[in-house]
Amino acid sequence: NDLIETLMRYDPDVSAAVSAYLTLSNTEMRYVARTPEGDIDADAIEKISLLMNRIAYPVDYSTGFTPARSVKIRNEAFRYMILKRGAVSAELILDEQFGVMDVRLIDSITLEWYEKKNGFLTPRQKLGSDDIDLNIPTFFHAKHRQDPSTPHSKSMFVSVINTVYARA
Repeated sequence: NDLIETLMRYDPDVSAAVSAYLTLSNTEMRYVARTPEGDIDADAIEKISLLMNRIAYPVDYSTGFTPARSVKIRNEAFRYMILKRGAVSAELILDEQFGVMDVRLIDSITLEWYEKKNGFLTPRQKLGSDDIDLNIPTFFHAKHRQDPSTPHSKSMFVSVINTVYARA
């Protein structure tokens, strides 16, 4: 994982591939909501629109530093993590009224998976000596083209290691 991270930053071929992918995939997000019968659901589309605006609220610099929160920037971060780790993980942060406040990216390399019940894996985040139970309904994890027999994901760039080594 450390080698992949270094190659993505410093190897000219790998970093160019990452940059090209992120540039080509940088499209506007589109969504549609349908009823169970397949009809367009205008009410659900309005709710999605409100949620998207809530997630990407304008930065309020009067409260101190706040990273940019646009959906486009978040999507690029998610795509980058899919390239880097082969998976993307995030936690939905809610306020006291269960309104969406934030979607925080979680590096999947910090996850450990436990089988508390036969056939059901649950995630835990390891941060130093802290274990954070992520068996919560606001945690999301998705893998991209991964081995289904393991919960651990690998970057698609693992395949370039031998080529970069041979070239070096």
